[in-house]
Amino acid sequence: MDEDRQALQSFLTRQGFHWPQLCDGKYRNSEIGRLFNGATAFPRHYLLDRQGAIVAKHVGAHGVPKMAEAVAKQLAKEE
Repeated sequence: MDEDRQALQSFLTRQGFHWPQLCDGKYRNSEIGRLFNGATAFPRHYLLDRQGAIVAKHVGAHGVPKMAEAVAKQLAKEE
């Protein structure tokens, strides 16, 4: 949900983020955002299972601990 795809790529490279990123350069008019239930808030976290189904989601800056807990629960189910 950025306007400048090149600036985003530079930031990701500098920060060492190596996971896939999606960006169509259309900011709040992003087609990608619409695909994710009208995503307009940041950050937005989704946890997908091995079949690609959303098993947890959180919007907001405090999502990392909640998502870490969701990941642990999901991994426990798979054991």
